[in-house]
Amino acid sequence: MVSILTRGGYLERATNAYVHEILDATDVTYFIPNTAAALSNFTAVSTNWKEDDFKQGFQYHVIPKYVGYSDNLMNNTVLTTYQGMNLTVYTNGGDTYVNGAKVIATNLFVANGVVHVIDQ
Repeated sequence: MVSILTRGGYLERATNAYVHEILDATDVTYFIPNTAAALSNFTAVSTNWKEDDFKQGFQYHVIPKYVGYSDNLMNNTVLTTYQGMNLTVYTNGGDTYVNGAKVIATNLFVANGVVHVIDQ
C-alpha cells in the first residue's frame, strides 16, 4: 500500500488532503491489497488514471468510524467504505473474504485503527 500511495503522490500533504484526512481520522479499518499480483495489477490499470480515480481507489479500501478486528468480520457483514460503496464480508471454510478478496493477514494495528491485508 505504501508503494501505491507513493506512486500516486498521495503522501504529499498539500496535494492530497483526502488521504491525510483518513490517515488523521480515528477508528478506521483498512483492507489493503499487499501482494505482488495486486501491485502489478494496480500498476497496469492506473497508467491512465486521473486524480479522482486515485482518490476513489484509495477511499474504496477504507472503512471509517469502525474498528473491525477479525472477530467482527462475520459472514454477511456489510461495511460502507469511505467512498460510499458497500463491502460484504463472507466466510468459507475458515477463510474470510471481502467482496471476493481473500483476507490473508488480520489485525495489524496502526495509529488510527486496524489493517487487514487482502490478496487483490
